[in-house]
Formats: sequence, C-alpha cells, structure tokens
Amino acid sequence: MREKGMCFRIILMLSALLIFAGCADKRSAKNGGAPQDAAQEQAAETAEGAAPSGAPASIDLSQYPPASRVLLRFPYASGTSSIIVQGNNSFPTHSESMRFALDFLLDEGTPLLAVRGGKVVKVVQHFSEGGSEEAMRGRENYVKIEHDDGSCAVYMHITHNGARVRSGQHVMAGDVVALNGSTGYSSTPHLHFQINVSSASEESIPVFFDTADGPIALVEGMSYTAPEYDGAGKPLPLAKQDTGGMGEFARLQDTLAQIVSRESDLKQASMKFTAYLKEHEAELKLEWKQINRRAFDGDKKAMDEIAAILNREDMSRNPAFARILGPENPYRELTDEGMLIYWGLMSE
Repeated sequence: MREKGMCFRIILMLSALLIFAGCADKRSAKNGGAPQDAAQEQAAETAEGAAPSGAPASIDLSQYPPASRVLLRFPYASGTSSIIVQGNNSFPTHSESMRFALDFLLDEGTPLLAVRGGKVVKVVQHFSEGGSEEAMRGRENYVKIEHDDGSCAVYMHITHNGARVRSGQHVMAGDVVALNGSTGYSSTPHLHFQINVSSASEESIPVFFDTADGPIALVEGMSYTAPEYDGAGKPLPLAKQDTGGMGEFARLQDTLAQIVSRESDLKQASMKFTAYLKEHEAELKLEWKQINRRAFDGDKKAMDEIAAILNREDMSRNPAFARILGPENPYRELTDEGMLIYWGLMSE
C-alpha cells in the first residue's frame, strides 16, 4: 500500500507539471514576467533590494483591502497536500475579475473546509458534468459563504450534490462545506477558490494563508500541506523531515535554500536557483532512478529516502523560496525553467 501511495503521488505531481508547464509558457508570453497590478508592482519594489541577505521581504498587509488582511485556513484537512495548478493573474482563466483566484489540485470527493467563518448565501449543486468544452462554462456547482466584513468566499467545481451546507446556514472556519469535484468548465478535479469583494460582486481580492511562520501568498506550481491547528485555531509548525545521512536528492531543498539565501539580490537569487538545477539535473535524475531501484528490491533506507523526498514537496514554505517564487518577484520568469526541471526530476 505504501508503494502504491507513492506511485499515485508521483503521477499526481506529473499531472500538475503538465498544467504548470502550459501556464508558465502562456504567462511568460502574456505578461513578460512582470507584475500586473499596482499592489504587485509595489510588492516587487519592496522585495527588490529591501530585505537583508538571507531574509525575505515580509508581506505588508496594510497595502491590501481590509478583507485581504484576514489570514485564512487552508481549505482542506490538516496533513493533506495540494498543488496550486493555476495561480493569480494566470492563463487561461485567472484574469480580470478572477485574477486573484487559486486552483487547488485535489482528488474527487475531498472534503472542502471553510477558510473563514460566515453565512452560506448560495448553493448550486445540481450539475453533474464537466469538461473543457465552451458549453460547460456556467455549469459549475459551487458554494458561496459571506463573511462578517461583507466579502464572499467561492468554492467552485464541487461534485454533483456535493454541498454539505445549505443557504442561510452559519459555518465556522474548518467546517466541511462541500466535496471536491470537476463540474462545469473543468478538465480535472480541483477546487477553484476566490474571495470576492461582496456576495453581489464577481471581483476577486488578494488572499493570504496563515502558517506558523506568518502569512503566505500561495504560488502556482507549488505544493502546500495544511498544518495542524491548536484550540484557538492558530496554525502549528509543520514537522521537519530529517534528511541526515541521505543522498543529495533528499537534501536538494536544503541545498537550494542555502544558494538562494546567500543572495540578497532577487535577480541573482533567481538565476542561481535555476543554474544549480540545470547543472545537476542529469545526476539528480540518475540518483532518483537508483533510489527507486533499491526501494523496489526492498531496501528500507531507500524507501525512507523516497518518503522524505515526497514529504518535502511544499518548497515555498521555506522563506528563501517564497522570496523568488512569489508573484512579487519581478524576475519570476528566471525561476520558471528551474521549477520545470525540479518537477521533472522524478518523471523518468
């Protein structure tokens, strides 16, 4: 069962890679790697050269609308991981009013949790089909929850009859609101999530998620594991995997973090991140094959090494990576090639 679970996770990661690759190419062509709105431009100016060596520029929530300053829980259970397959200002659908939306890759039927408390104002759950055809647009099932500041969270593409709440019901952060699906304009099960200015508006606002290390903006192509929460709803630190005595592949994130942290200049940090992956791509792929071969032969150390590698998918929790992978980095296009290499290391 353990080996099957690993194989499934690898397949899931590769599926996300294909989506991420397409989005990265289109985003680069459309945006030229530059931020697309005033808030992002301001964040880019703050990030560039403002942080001391090895430290990320903190998120200045004061520049965002009041509703954006409320930090969110993750919309899935603690310990669950999800890849952001489409992020902010991203091709093909996250633009204009939906520019601050996030797409979480999750299995069909995954319970979706309220990111904030509020009142359910609308439930649509009668649609049963989904696909990438134009005819599927507007046939999404969804739940809308209005918060006490008037903003409204949208949980979209839920499965047929997948709502677990009803209109008028009050929910608390962490309550199950629906089951994940792929209804409407959707080619694979995922949660399309956004917070709108109000329940009467389709205009999305920036969102930030709460972690033990402070607020984070979720980044396209990255995986995030929902933390445990204490009795007051505060996120607890994620357990760190001990990679001592393991090979370079298992220590790759630590190596990359050191390279990035030594550079205070964002452009240099972005370039060196990708340069290291380019230089060592062949040997890392070979090491991955060798680890899998040993694990297939029953080597417990190799199995533990694979588990350590797969448990460290959510790279951007490390501030060193959040710095270069976030939308506020004006040189983000320099890291895209590196990210494609990173996700492709286990593809062969």
